[in-house]
Amino acid sequence: MTKLRNLLRCYAMGMAIKSISSAFHVSRNTVRKYVRRYQESGLTPEQLMTMSEEKLLEIFLNNRSRKPTPRKEALEALVPDYVKQLSRKGVTVKSLHKEYLREHPDGYLYSNFKRAIRQYKYQVRAVGHAEHPAGDQIYVDYAGDKLEIVDAEAGEVRSVEVFVAILPCSHYTYCEAVWSQKKEDLILACENALRFFGGAPTAIVPDNLKAAVTQSDLG
Repeated sequence: MTKLRNLLRCYAMGMAIKSISSAFHVSRNTVRKYVRRYQESGLTPEQLMTMSEEKLLEIFLNNRSRKPTPRKEALEALVPDYVKQLSRKGVTVKSLHKEYLREHPDGYLYSNFKRAIRQYKYQVRAVGHAEHPAGDQIYVDYAGDKLEIVDAEAGEVRSVEVFVAILPCSHYTYCEAVWSQKKEDLILACENALRFFGGAPTAIVPDNLKAAVTQSDLG
């Protein structure tokens, strides 16, 4: 019920239904259904936050909870551990699904498995929503493991970093292989990204890169 509480709290704070649907990965019709029942209930945001789980079920879900199938119960028991594994390097939802099917050959297909992972992640933590004006910022970072470039003539293999820049408003993305994460390579990659995007933002925001951050500010 944490997800439902946060969803309705966002609505009470003035967040649009379209934005709520996107932030919580819930269909707009479902959001409208919850909002309509919230309006009919006459509850204040404070009452909503302190209401018992049973009362929330009664008002918003009509307490029509069907008993899950054994297959669903088995997946729900595994999901918390799968979500923890996602924080490990190299672990993806697809690799976890392959592991799941090895142990449960009659288990859910990838789309349903991915939905279960996503629903659990957004159920156990609050979700915030940030507005990104067009052209305001560019986010930059290095992605994942190093790749390799092979010199076709000499046969030499060199490791490269993958530089990524993204416009958060549109998710328009630029990627480039660079030799290192040193300052000079970072600056050159940022210059190339700006040329690719065709303009300069108000700020370039790095994700705590050593080459971009000289002194941390915890304030």
